[in-house]
Amino acid sequence: MASVKLEHIYKVYTGGVKAVSDMTLDIKDGEFIVFVGPSGCGKSTTLRMIAGLEQISAGELYIGNQVVNDVEPKDRDIAMVFQNYALYPQMTVYENMAFGLKLRHIPSDVIQQKVMWAANILGLTEMLDRKPKAMSGGQRQRVALGRAILRDPKVMLLDEPLSNLDAKLRTSMRTEIAKLHQRLKTTFIYVTHDQTEAMTLGDRVVVMKKGTVQQFDTPKNLYEFPANKFVAGFIGTPQMNFFNGKIKRNGEKVIIKLDKSEKELETSYYDFIKVNPLYLDGKHDITMGIRCEHLHISTEETKASLPVRVTRFEELGSEALIYGEIDLNDEEMTDKEANIIIKVPSIPEDVQIGKIIHVSMDMDHTYFFDKETEETIVPRIPTVNKINCKIDSGENGEKYLSFLNAKLPLPKEAKIILGEKIVQDGILSIPNDAFRLDGGDIKATCLKTEIIGDVKLLHLDIGGRVVFALSDKEVPSNTDMNIGIDFSRISVSENDEEVIAPIDQFDSFNGNFYNLKTALSQTNNNQKFLDEKARREKEAAEKYDALIAQAHEDYKRDYENTIPEEFKNADRIEDQAARNNTYSELVKTRQEKAKLDLESLKKQKAESIAKLKNAKNDTLKDLKAKHKADVKEAKAKNNELYNGLRIQEKKSYEEFVKTNKDREALRRRRDEYRMFMSTFTDQKANALEERVKGIDINFDNEVSKVKATYKRGVNGAKQAYNEKKKFYASFVDPIKSLKAHYEKKYADLEKEKKNAIVMAGNVFLFNVNNYYFFSNSAISAKLIQGLGTKVFSKNYLIEVPHNAYSISEDDGIDAKVIHIADYENVKFVKVQYEDNFKQVHFASFETDKEFEIGQQIKIVFDITKCHITETGMNIRLY
Repeated sequence: MASVKLEHIYKVYTGGVKAVSDMTLDIKDGEFIVFVGPSGCGKSTTLRMIAGLEQISAGELYIGNQVVNDVEPKDRDIAMVFQNYALYPQMTVYENMAFGLKLRHIPSDVIQQKVMWAANILGLTEMLDRKPKAMSGGQRQRVALGRAILRDPKVMLLDEPLSNLDAKLRTSMRTEIAKLHQRLKTTFIYVTHDQTEAMTLGDRVVVMKKGTVQQFDTPKNLYEFPANKFVAGFIGTPQMNFFNGKIKRNGEKVIIKLDKSEKELETSYYDFIKVNPLYLDGKHDITMGIRCEHLHISTEETKASLPVRVTRFEELGSEALIYGEIDLNDEEMTDKEANIIIKVPSIPEDVQIGKIIHVSMDMDHTYFFDKETEETIVPRIPTVNKINCKIDSGENGEKYLSFLNAKLPLPKEAKIILGEKIVQDGILSIPNDAFRLDGGDIKATCLKTEIIGDVKLLHLDIGGRVVFALSDKEVPSNTDMNIGIDFSRISVSENDEEVIAPIDQFDSFNGNFYNLKTALSQTNNNQKFLDEKARREKEAAEKYDALIAQAHEDYKRDYENTIPEEFKNADRIEDQAARNNTYSELVKTRQEKAKLDLESLKKQKAESIAKLKNAKNDTLKDLKAKHKADVKEAKAKNNELYNGLRIQEKKSYEEFVKTNKDREALRRRRDEYRMFMSTFTDQKANALEERVKGIDINFDNEVSKVKATYKRGVNGAKQAYNEKKKFYASFVDPIKSLKAHYEKKYADLEKEKKNAIVMAGNVFLFNVNNYYFFSNSAISAKLIQGLGTKVFSKNYLIEVPHNAYSISEDDGIDAKVIHIADYENVKFVKVQYEDNFKQVHFASFETDKEFEIGQQIKIVFDITKCHITETGMNIRLY
């Protein structure tokens, strides 16, 4: 069992087509994860990349803690169940299930035990000697599952395993797969286009569209908190109802005006506290969604109801669907945007096609999306708080930011940015992580702490308005707090113009990726590079020297714990001749014992095989005799049956002729009788053929079962003998055997040490403005695995966060301090530098030191804290 992690995985085909784009997922050990989405969304491609059947264009795939991008599929310790079962038709169920174990040279008795265990779990015990052609689709799929679980894989991959089954069988197999996961506790990754399978099987579900992850969440959260219109529409049957319109706040109420209905809906503003207030102005286009199960027929009009014209019904047995439209002026009923579906237990008697009914909406289960972006406007975790504000001067000439119940003096940097401007009708944007909860001049009350996964979201009342802040700890409800804001993170805008902007979170640099040889040829500072190469090689050597030393200690421990005393005593004799004689006698004694034991075991093996062969031949003889008797009996019964039918038909015909005088009826009956007699021989032969075919199938199955039992027995006897033979090889001379084992281990470690030193000497660097940053092995591996040999010809965007910078005394990127941004609680130094083309660029870093304007400094940054993107295909690599 293992976790699976995908970091910025891409699959790019020839021509730049991105089948999978920037996929990052963290799948926990033992989870059942389902990928779902329409055809062509990239779900099967992702599964095949995890399996190693499809090459990864960029990014890193971890199974457990190991990067497996370049690991062969057979070595990834995964098992895959295919849509078409992929069983060997010439093999029995037992042989199909045991095939992978045999390839791994598992002892026969262990194979027998494992196959019977899996067969018992999957209900295949009575079918082990059948071949796939004699089984149903569901049975074959269980065999494929059995073969997969017998690998004891870390990860089980299932690619639409139920798509070839009928609806009833799919339901039962879905239950079987869920039970199997509960028993095995292995990581399952399952691909399907069926949302019912996704929602019932998955611990978490990955919803995909056009190669990108739309949402990765639990089934319940996908249903209750869809991230966008696509997820909302994809989850649920029938699809969610969608209506375009606008929303407007009116005091403690919100008015919803749909484009296709003259009736306005009214609901509580409390349901919209997480909505960006800009959407509540009645001007922004939105899309409202509601599922059919959250609509109800009401006897009268309410504030949350719409008039609907009924267009048709669908009776589904336990429930019914009413189809209608909300545009009562659309006489042709052709406007799809006005369509609505209502799910009811049954069709009320007074509801008829063409009738206008009142449909009430459960406003607690309505969803709202931006019409253009289709993203939700009611996020579970609001990222930014939008608040009306103004900035003006106080009596002392200081400028203040006023919003809600707060009036805060602007820090020095904000005043510089603002200049002489004042803001009368501004919008203040505060990110949810820009509040300082450890003190400040804003009075707030924590209404509650909402726990969403690992996130703690505080609902804060500030001057009667609820705002949202992230916290690292839970705060009790109704707690009064004094808080502040990080002015370096906020923005203020007025009339769509940003008057105070937050400081950029990342600075952008362009760079190239070089190997050591190229870097040495382009700089005079060679010693620095060579020293780093030597340091890395020494570190690798010391690591393996420690492992080799530990192996020698392990040998001493095993020598003391496993070698018999008489051999240790002989090995300690100082006189070489005496030592050799004593030791040879011990070995000779054990050789004789081993020879006798092996001869006895060999004889037992031959006797066992002979006994199995005799039993097989006797059983086959009995089966053949029974088969012959069964065929003879079938022929007799068939003759008896058809002779009776012929006599009965003749008698019936003659009786009809005697009693019926209608010429037309007589003609039809005569034709029927002639047809019966002309086809009688063929019917009799066909019936006999069907009887014999069934007997033959049973006979073949029984023969296969006998032969398979014989084969398993022979293999078991041979395997038991070979295992004993292997044991006696080390039994005869235990010291020699132990030395051989450890000498191989020493040799392997020496070989690994040599390779590790070579790998450590492969130093790679980034060239940024003619300064070389050393890349570590993790970053180099990501780039090389993602781009191959093209890695050295690509250009890279390196995005550097503020906390990645440091000042170098002797080497770095030449920069000049041009500004000190003082936000009171934090200071940033803004510098300018020139690139290789003499173009001026800017960067900022956080500091607690003093700098002077115009000061020349050298800056370096920690590459491991940066984001690295290949610019040609816009592929994020790190």
